[in-house]
Amino acid sequence: MRESRGLTGSYEESDFTSACSSIAFDIDANGVVQEADIEMFTYFLLNRQILDESVFCPELRQWLDPTLDGLTNVKDWLYLRHASAGKKLLMTSWKTQCTDNFMHLVVEAKNFNDGDPKSEVDLFFDIHFASNTSLSMVIGNDTTAESCHECIRTRDYVISSAVTHFSSSGTWTKTFEAAAQVQTTNSFEIALYLKLMKTMGANGLQLLLIGNCFCRVCS
Repeated sequence: MRESRGLTGSYEESDFTSACSSIAFDIDANGVVQEADIEMFTYFLLNRQILDESVFCPELRQWLDPTLDGLTNVKDWLYLRHASAGKKLLMTSWKTQCTDNFMHLVVEAKNFNDGDPKSEVDLFFDIHFASNTSLSMVIGNDTTAESCHECIRTRDYVISSAVTHFSSSGTWTKTFEAAAQVQTTNSFEIALYLKLMKTMGANGLQLLLIGNCFCRVCS
């Protein structure tokens, strides 16, 4: 084992091979996303040449690449740092459920900030269905007409989510949710993006949300 370079702690390769959390960016697999995860990520980034990534579980390999570009580098470290400083939302969990043609989508994101967040944040689910269908919204709103002028009618949808949030130990957690009845059995892919409206400017700032695409069948 090599001593960590300027970090408050050091790690063994076994710390990484035993860490396999289903919670996004819970790198040390202790059930919460916090500063310690960035510390462990920093150690990995500085010492990856002596660590065998091939023995890491798939979940951990994904959490070590928050920008989802297939590489772990300083861009990933900066993203996690910005998230911990409250400058970016860090998506920590997501799920899709489809039962009896009912589609339910949930994303949780955290803002590591001691104060009440001053920005209005909207999360949109960009959904592409394999075949034509229609949606009856139960939670959230169908914003396809105003959000996507190039969407294929009855196959592409842009759904704005309903949001709830709470604060605990200086960390704000936002939960974005959408649900709809799907007319016909269908498979679909989902992309996620955030629209962040800063109080400092009328035009706002649009950001990509670091996340996954899902392939699911609604039946």
